[in-house]
Amino acid sequence: MTPTGALRDWRVVLVSPQTPENVGAVARLVANFGAAGLTVVDPRCAITLDGPAGNLATRHAHAILHDRREAASLAEALADCHGSIALTMQSSADRPAEFCGFVPAALVAAARPGQHWALVLGREDRGLTNEECARCTARWSLPTDPDSPSLNVAQAAAIALAGVAGALAAADRSPAAEADSEEPATQAEIDGLIGHLDQVLVAADYERGVPMELPLRLLRRAAGRAGLRPSEVRVLRGVCRRVLNAILGHERRP
Repeated sequence: MTPTGALRDWRVVLVSPQTPENVGAVARLVANFGAAGLTVVDPRCAITLDGPAGNLATRHAHAILHDRREAASLAEALADCHGSIALTMQSSADRPAEFCGFVPAALVAAARPGQHWALVLGREDRGLTNEECARCTARWSLPTDPDSPSLNVAQAAAIALAGVAGALAAADRSPAAEADSEEPATQAEIDGLIGHLDQVLVAADYERGVPMELPLRLLRRAAGRAGLRPSEVRVLRGVCRRVLNAILGHERRP
């Protein structure tokens, strides 16, 4: 059955889940909220309909579990997405959250019908890595008590899905936003741009003691916030090509 509700363009992505019960419980939530589906990245547990996952999913969510997508990496899982939100336990200096609260209206206001978005949840024991958080468009931290900040994966998914559904229902879509017919760039297109920027930085000998991951992580976050369109990505990659050619001495002289 094709979802028709507010979350029909949103999927849930679980990164390396370790317990099948959590996968089943999240599958049930995907069905409860009418989300587009479930993607599991590099699972660390057996996921079967006749096991703990199927028991927790209950019969009405067996289709979600059966039709789940599996990916080897988060990059693969998000390749066709126009936006993604990483659920993080707490904001920190190296992993700041753009939003902390229960209704992330500011994060989902840019999503338009037909675009693919994802809610990304991490491992039961250690959540998402800094690199995985940086790959997402934005980071969302739930305001839990600092003395007991950790939520079960399914609990976090329930709060997140309810918050996004509420924000989408309340979103005021302006005529100007609807008139912009060009879709945002997909994650794969952003990856291509970041790869091109990496080549430019290497050619320019940028590193020199500065870990290359830091500027690339910041550039990826900036690109995500900017909501770049495919045409803008193409222009930026054209700039990268010209700069790279100039650095390497390949630029044709008049």
